[in-house]
Amino acid sequence: MIFPAVTSLDWNRTGSVLATGCFDGAVRLWTQTGHLRNTLEAQKGPISALRWNYNGDYLISSSVDKSVVAWDLRNTTASKAAIAQQFSVHNTSVVDISWVSYDSFISCSTDKTIKLCEIGMEGSRKTFLGHTDDINAVSYNHNCNRFASCSDDRTVKIWSVNESFPVADLTDHTLEIYSMRWNPQGTNIASASFDTTVKLWDVQRQNCLHTWENIGKPSQCVAFSPDGKYMCIGGSCRSLFIYDLRSYTLVKTFITENALTGFSEVCWNVSGEKLTGICSDGSIMLFDTRFLGLIR
Repeated sequence: MIFPAVTSLDWNRTGSVLATGCFDGAVRLWTQTGHLRNTLEAQKGPISALRWNYNGDYLISSSVDKSVVAWDLRNTTASKAAIAQQFSVHNTSVVDISWVSYDSFISCSTDKTIKLCEIGMEGSRKTFLGHTDDINAVSYNHNCNRFASCSDDRTVKIWSVNESFPVADLTDHTLEIYSMRWNPQGTNIASASFDTTVKLWDVQRQNCLHTWENIGKPSQCVAFSPDGKYMCIGGSCRSLFIYDLRSYTLVKTFITENALTGFSEVCWNVSGEKLTGICSDGSIMLFDTRFLGLIR
């Protein structure tokens, strides 16, 4: 069976299920062995992001059709899952989403806003304003009770859910910032930009700790290992680079066989043993990091 191109992915906390969002607007759930378990259909445009909540009870999916769907997976059968709620709080495409609590989440959009929503409540609880261009990523970190966002306005902004405006700005990039991620401890943020650099930030001091320059071509995705010791960078070139953050040195490069493809998203599983990347041709590549000697 041929499946549509994959546009987003996320492992659940236990690493037992991989969720993939596809260009056809469907969400598909896969077992660790690569067997299709469920196909969830509700949205009418390509899926832009997927996120499991901590317990694995809910999965949220965002789409270019301007919606976010919360899926209730507590009583999932082999053929269906219930839609807990569908949210339409943005005026344009929803680009990214992140859980804030068991049943509340934030979403960002090309309408330059971030919304806080809660399952069971209509509309949004709060709107966050501050970016002056399309917002490309948003991520909440429970260890520091802050969330971050990045934008075509070339900034990474730090927010508190109690404030409608940002509490800090990180501004050293010279072109659009495509993606960013927190380290697990909530002390650092990595940001990837079309200026061909990836920067590692000290959030508390609001300064750049290290810059990786000219990594092949513009970088589009970053991800920290679960222990926070390593970071993976991917982008327009056909490689994934893994760096040791204790020395900022390159320890491994994964190269795709297709010379024309790059990586648009990358994700570690909870144990750090598997690294999953979405290629720009819509395929998925799965790497076993145990062979690196990085994960004990």
